[in-house]
Amino acid sequence: MSVERRIEPLRRDVDEAATLTPGEVAAAEQAEGQVSVAEALGARIRGWRQRRGLTVRQLASQCGVTPGFISQVERGLANPSLGSLYQIGRALGVPVEMFFREDGAAGSASGGAETSAAISTRAGPVVRLAERRHLNLGGGIHWAKLSPDEDSPHEFLEIVMDVGASTGPVALRHGGREYVVILEGVARFEIGFQHYTLYPGDSITFDSSIPHRTVNVGDTVVRGIHFMLDCNR
Repeated sequence: MSVERRIEPLRRDVDEAATLTPGEVAAAEQAEGQVSVAEALGARIRGWRQRRGLTVRQLASQCGVTPGFISQVERGLANPSLGSLYQIGRALGVPVEMFFREDGAAGSASGGAETSAAISTRAGPVVRLAERRHLNLGGGIHWAKLSPDEDSPHEFLEIVMDVGASTGPVALRHGGREYVVILEGVARFEIGFQHYTLYPGDSITFDSSIPHRTVNVGDTVVRGIHFMLDCNR
């Protein structure tokens, strides 16, 4: 058999891979066997990076992290912090919300970095408890999407923070406005030069363009409802 005939199947595989969406990359990973939440998230990030034509080193440089960290995230060996995820999304030109999606490019109604039961069968305005899409981040931050909307510029989330967890050592800054109510635990919101400690039943709203950081300062898990208005602008 000629060399050309032997390499033709490989060439077809490469051509097909170049046309896959980030969601299809993650789906292909899952089709080969059960993968963890971190692996599915990593596959989605890798898919977006390849779509943008970036190397691991180039993406790492834009995010201010090491290539080794990006490599670990893409292989599911590390969960990025919320701050790192925002940096990755900004470098890829992708809102963080897109990491919830099975097909980030097409915005299909199913899937995400971690998918609960039968999301693809959900229709209408209701999101059942078992249908929530979840995203577990490094540092003990857990997101659950409460809205079925895929193309909305807003985010409606339940956020859980483990004891001692924070949104990261560096304050976040992005577009939009945030509204939070604390249901359980004690959280400190550091917004600009001001610090606010919130207890169950307390709420806060602030401009997301102001550098902000949240820390669980209690001895129990923090659980809250979080609405981000125009978070992608």
